[in-house]
Amino acid sequence: MAIIFISYMIGGLRRSESLALEWSDIDYDDNSIFVRKSIAAGQKIKPPKTKQSIRKVRMPKWYFDELSKFEIIWNEEKETAGQKWEERKHSFIFHNGLGKPFYRTVPSQRWLQFIRANNLPHIRLHDLRHTVATLLLEEGVRLKVIQERHGHANYQTTADIYSHVTKRLTEDAVDKFEKFGPQSVPK
Repeated sequence: MAIIFISYMIGGLRRSESLALEWSDIDYDDNSIFVRKSIAAGQKIKPPKTKQSIRKVRMPKWYFDELSKFEIIWNEEKETAGQKWEERKHSFIFHNGLGKPFYRTVPSQRWLQFIRANNLPHIRLHDLRHTVATLLLEEGVRLKVIQERHGHANYQTTADIYSHVTKRLTEDAVDKFEKFGPQSVPK
């Protein structure tokens, strides 16, 4: 289950997008995940939230190393299930043990179990998506790149959501100008 949480933390994927991921959406050579669909209520496959949500998300190599290990376990589960494997048409990465995608509530329930078991403060699963955007902004990644990575329909949506961070970055930028004040001019 950890790999799905890492998908949120590093990839900024929406829960519905990660639940719809299949092995055919993974490109190990390019270290990319292709977001093409999502899972709606009732386990229905549908297009992602917006047209811009259909995207390629590059991930670090170490993520794909972990995903590769997870794929081995996935294949073992499928082989063990044999005829009980329920899903013939799709190869959902995150599934119920018999090939069907998790219900939309399962990742949040498992996340809650994880944070309680590790005595961590309550953080909503969706907040991991916000955390990655905040960290990227603080590391100097442009807002436009974050918009595309997160699949937001427009730049303004991203700017509105993360305006608290950009205010902090603006303050940091102003602080950098202090070194150019009158005190820096040789006398």
